[in-house]
Amino acid sequence: MRNLAWVVGILGIWMIVAAFLTFASATVMWHNLIIGLVVGIAGYNMIEKLQWQSWVSMIVGLWLVISAFMPEMRIGEAFLWNALITGILLAVSGFGTIAEKGVPKEVKAQTG
Repeated sequence: MRNLAWVVGILGIWMIVAAFLTFASATVMWHNLIIGLVVGIAGYNMIEKLQWQSWVSMIVGLWLVISAFMPEMRIGEAFLWNALITGILLAVSGFGTIAEKGVPKEVKAQTG
């Protein structure tokens, strides 16, 4: 759980940095900045083991994958791959955290 929280936090920081690395339109910059802030806050709060951050991470990850193919956001191959890879990592880590929290402690103790 804690490792996934760190992954989500680092991906949030990366999206904030990526907002200023691309010399694209203001729309793309604000998109990356807002996504980065939301993901960074969710990752930081995931350490507290609250459920909503995992859902936010998964939904934002899926949004990044979808936004990679939107014409308004297509500024080049770098943005496409950045959004796809970051989105997939976020969605998988969010889903992994949800799946981990969904298993009762008794079952975890028996299986692991």
